Amino acid sequence: MAKRVILWVLILSVAILAVGCSTNSDYTQKNSQEVRNLKSKIYLLENDLISINSRLDEFDQQKVSQPKSNDDSALMGQLSTDINYLKSQIEFQGNRITTLLEAAESDAEAILSLQEKLNGKKGSPRRNYTKTKTQSSEVTPEFQYSSAKKLYDANSLDAALVKFNDFLKSFPRHKLAANAQYWVGEIYYDIDNYSKAILEFEKVERNYPESLKAPDAKFKVAMSQIKLDEKQEATKTLNDLKRFYPDYERMSKVDQFLKSLQ
Repeated sequence: MAKRVILWVLILSVAILAVGCSTNSDYTQKNSQEVRNLKSKIYLLENDLISINSRLDEFDQQKVSQPKSNDDSALMGQLSTDINYLKSQIEFQGNRITTLLEAAESDAEAILSLQEKLNGKKGSPRRNYTKTKTQSSEVTPEFQYSSAKKLYDANSLDAALVKFNDFLKSFPRHKLAANAQYWVGEIYYDIDNYSKAILEFEKVERNYPESLKAPDAKFKVAMSQIKLDEKQEATKTLNDLKRFYPDYERMSKVDQFLKSLQ
């Protein structure tokens, strides 16, 4: 019986040493690809959310000058439904990324534990995987951004503002930095601090001129100026938007606002 156990341990040792690393590598590679796919989905969902928020801003502006109708109520209801759906999808994809990262850490720890036991290293110091997991998660730009966005979606605006600003300080040139800066502007817009919102939205175009968020940020600058009754400034901003971003997808709305400001 003892010989069988020893033989089984030797066979398992060879299997772990020969296959364990490649299996972990394959799993990690698959996980990484899925994480990248989920991040792409989140990026697209956020763009949709920004677009719908812009439509809500336009609707609010129209309500000031036009009487409310049943069609307006139906449109507002549909936009609210769309926003809630997009927020839930963003949260779901973010949670999926977190789950994948945790699973990868857990599997890596289990494989290392087996290898140490089979190699007779029970007495050797174990890696502190709890610490590694926490560090790798919290210092990862994507994790920090996702945490900040979840707080924003949960309407925890003060906490989200701190997180987004921390992200921008730590990763000012990251591919998500323009998004983070945009949401800083949105937070100030949401709390009706339109002067501060303008300053933050302007940073998107100034610091990340090639970002897809740049024209959206400029549009929100104009919306903030309209809220402050700065019609002349808003007109200039919208004209600049047309000049610098002629292919902006919401150009018809830009023209509508310019007409209303005349």
